[in-house]
Amino acid sequence: MVIGRSMVCVASAVLLMAGAAAAQEAAQTTPATDAPPVDQGAETAGEISQGGRVSGPPPFTFTITPKGEHTFESSMRRSDAEVSISRAGANLDFGWQVRERLRLTFGVEGEASWYNFSNFNSILPNALDPIDDAYLVRFAPGVRYGIDDRWSVLLGGIIEFAGDRDVSLGDAATYGGFGGVGYRVSDDLFVTAGVIVKSRLEDDVLVVPLLGVRWQINDRLSLENETLGLRFSAKASDQLTASIFARYEIRDYRLSDQSSIPDGVLEDSRIPVGATLKWSPSRNLAIAFSAGAIVWQRYEFKDSNGDDVANDRTRPAAFVGLSAEISF
Repeated sequence: MVIGRSMVCVASAVLLMAGAAAAQEAAQTTPATDAPPVDQGAETAGEISQGGRVSGPPPFTFTITPKGEHTFESSMRRSDAEVSISRAGANLDFGWQVRERLRLTFGVEGEASWYNFSNFNSILPNALDPIDDAYLVRFAPGVRYGIDDRWSVLLGGIIEFAGDRDVSLGDAATYGGFGGVGYRVSDDLFVTAGVIVKSRLEDDVLVVPLLGVRWQINDRLSLENETLGLRFSAKASDQLTASIFARYEIRDYRLSDQSSIPDGVLEDSRIPVGATLKWSPSRNLAIAFSAGAIVWQRYEFKDSNGDDVANDRTRPAAFVGLSAEISF
């Protein structure tokens, strides 16, 4: 089974599960995790930072976050190649309050990326574009336990499939896990420490320290980690919030056997910096518009043995994004 068809099956199954959960219980708004890249293990920061006081959320929660983003064309630094990227997808997040201090979580992310390379043969001579459509599906089940009113722990796993639409699931699979400990310093400040461990396509295992903070500075200002990054937010009104952010993203895609690099790997690493304006017309709906720049980006191409074939960096490029957060 290929990734493109599998994503349709996964999305259908998840939406059926979501409908059942939503019908059982109406829930208050809960923050949706931004999925990143490594990453969904990085959403642990958001989960852990809920703290030991886990009795507040309703028994069942469900949040769906459809999103889209476009990175405008940018030229490479060491070649004449140029590239632009369009992305669309959605995050689905479930929560189940099993007991007063025990909560089960389940995150699903689906994403499609369309890479538009031009003059790629200036990176790799006599080569055509290595990939056009790239797909990613990520599952992140977890369990959060509040030891007391100050300490909490979170453990979970990561299962990810990423690659060209014609790649088999087995060739595109990576696995990992995450764990961390959270401590509530005060009602306004929560800190976390942990680690994310994840395998990679034709590369060494990735180990990322998980250091997080959620600080409600005052009624209007807050600072919190978001995947592998930070976001500083200012609440202008009950409905309008402005924020600035910076984060690190990494994606690995398995290339098809018809690619210029047969069965190889495309590694896309980047650092976006930007601002977001979020409008919340109700407690169950928020719409956010983001814009900024990719201040650093590196493409690395590897063959099926994991040997480097080519790599290059892009010059800074602008991006825009739009997302909605719907909670039940």
